[in-house]
Amino acid sequence: DHFDTQQLTLSYTDRTTFGSRLRTDVHVGRFTFEYGGTRLIGRNVLPNATNTFDGLHISSGPGNLWRGRAFLVMPVERLVREPNQSNDERLLWGTVYENNENKRCLLDLGYVGFTNRLSGDRARQDTFSTYTARARIDYPRTQAQFKAMPERGQVDYELDTAVQNGRKGLNGFASQMLHA
Repeated sequence: DHFDTQQLTLSYTDRTTFGSRLRTDVHVGRFTFEYGGTRLIGRNVLPNATNTFDGLHISSGPGNLWRGRAFLVMPVERLVREPNQSNDERLLWGTVYENNENKRCLLDLGYVGFTNRLSGDRARQDTFSTYTARARIDYPRTQAQFKAMPERGQVDYELDTAVQNGRKGLNGFASQMLHA
């Protein structure tokens, strides 16, 4: 549709949450976001339509060392001839802990859940649980970051894994993914 809204949020930032050194960001509304290595949830790089969500996203942590994130959202269905819409019978929620303290091994650990109850027919309803882990070294993305690197010729790596189980209709399933 011609009036597609990708992001429209209310946000709140508290730089000293409960008198601590934790920064907390809260976003409510329609937004795009990324999770882990963006293999499960991410902003599309090349397509002309980005995945959007309606809901709540909370992030808290002490600067760039580590942070915890939690979200409860409804995926937005893209429609061509009418406004895009979400439905509270399709829910996506999760948490992730991102640790950046060791620059040689950045670590993410997380959980994502999904429920699709759009159909009143139990045989067409889905429930998924996904457990994720990701370890990597951050590689330079810009010329300035490359010039600031202390060592030349260092090897970068990324290991990303997910284990998923749940029900698709009346059938149970289990799956796994490993990216290296």
